[in-house]
Amino acid sequence: MKLRKRWVLGLLISILLAGCGGDSSSETANDPTGDSSSEPEVLIAAGTWSQPQVLETLATDATQPAIALDVNGRAAVTWRADLDVYLNIFDGVSGSWALAEEHVAELNTPPLAPPAVAVDALGDTLVAWQANESGGYSPLRYNFRDDAGDWSGSYILADYVSGVSAASAPPKLAMNSTGQGLAVWNQNSASSYGWYENLWIRLFDGETAQWNESFNLNYSNTGGPAGDYYSNSFDPQVAANEGRSVILVWKRTPGFYTIGSGSYQPPMLKAMAYDVIGGWRGLARIDNEVELPSRAKPVIDAAGNATVVWLQAVDGVNNLYYNRLLAGEEDWSGATLLESGAGEITNFDLTVDVAGNVLVVWDQEDDSVARLFFSRFDIGSGVWSVPAYELDAFGPVVVGMDQDGNAVAAWSGDGSVGIYASRYNPEAANAFWSLPERLDALPGLVSDPIIAVNPAGNTFVAWVQDDGTADSIYASYLETGVSP
Repeated sequence: MKLRKRWVLGLLISILLAGCGGDSSSETANDPTGDSSSEPEVLIAAGTWSQPQVLETLATDATQPAIALDVNGRAAVTWRADLDVYLNIFDGVSGSWALAEEHVAELNTPPLAPPAVAVDALGDTLVAWQANESGGYSPLRYNFRDDAGDWSGSYILADYVSGVSAASAPPKLAMNSTGQGLAVWNQNSASSYGWYENLWIRLFDGETAQWNESFNLNYSNTGGPAGDYYSNSFDPQVAANEGRSVILVWKRTPGFYTIGSGSYQPPMLKAMAYDVIGGWRGLARIDNEVELPSRAKPVIDAAGNATVVWLQAVDGVNNLYYNRLLAGEEDWSGATLLESGAGEITNFDLTVDVAGNVLVVWDQEDDSVARLFFSRFDIGSGVWSVPAYELDAFGPVVVGMDQDGNAVAAWSGDGSVGIYASRYNPEAANAFWSLPERLDALPGLVSDPIIAVNPAGNTFVAWVQDDGTADSIYASYLETGVSP
């Protein structure tokens, strides 16, 4: 596989130095009759999907995979199995997975939650997880694999310190092409009013394989830009771009301040952005409903424009909302319904290309049939397309996009049978999505599809599948027929 353009995320080391919604019609795209039998005129990527390959040789169940992909087509998939963390790497030069998994954790640091993984363009891999150690001890740990394949060993990322308990949830990772990375997590912090969940951040230098000191983003006395020290801030999600900008979104509940207090604020979804020039900006509540959103995901384009989409129950029905923060601005566009269909939404995902076009996909019942809906934000016009469907989808859906706006969506089939993928062509004159292709080859039930697409269009999908003996990790990738 050959890259067409090098994708370079910006350096993040200086972070700690700085203290009209679319109509939700359910007609099919360009075809209100619902006929989706036509193939797009141009598929988004040349070539065919590889035969599925099992990534591990373990006799016990594997679960909760995560994936990362660099600009050179090197992919890393990590997962939990047998109370440990494991990894397999796809070599972008040889075009093959390793013959066996690598052991990431150690027997005394079993994972409590799904591991996170990040890669750079130099051949380095960073894995982090929340450990489950004796006595209910649950520190965050990491292991760093350099370009020679040597591991640093399992070390503490976040631990008990004075006035701070062990981490309350697993970390989120991001790493740029030069090996500069960050981890964000929530952790209990002590105050004179009790213990509250705060957001913490720590920066990683891949050249030295060292972390800097942890920093509390909520503690304004030490420059924490998020405030809310006496509230609970948790479930952070982070995205970064090649221009050294970051978007961070999290959930916040009242904590110390109760109803009737002058400082009380209801549960909310909050977000802020960071730029190398200008520091933190746009700190705000970005939702406007009574109930706390169940899940949110941010993306940020090359120019620094950020989009957050979230799933929120309104009158007992899950709806999708979005909010946007333009590059260099402080004010968000405002929480807006992305769709207004009556059908229940269970899963969604979104992705952004280099130019700033955003694609959102979600599963939603329509006339008692589970459909795969989509809407695209066009950066040129600033308008979202009318939500539409061309495909049926029955399970969790994931999506990734290349630098030209071409995309791949993957999902599990009806009754957790089969992993399917479809390719999206934004320039198609008829149907935008190709007919689904089945990626797995076994009769066993599937779960947890994940996807990674880099700017050149290199695409990997991995999933969990019952092989008749245990749940195993499988993967397939688009074979382009182009030598590295």
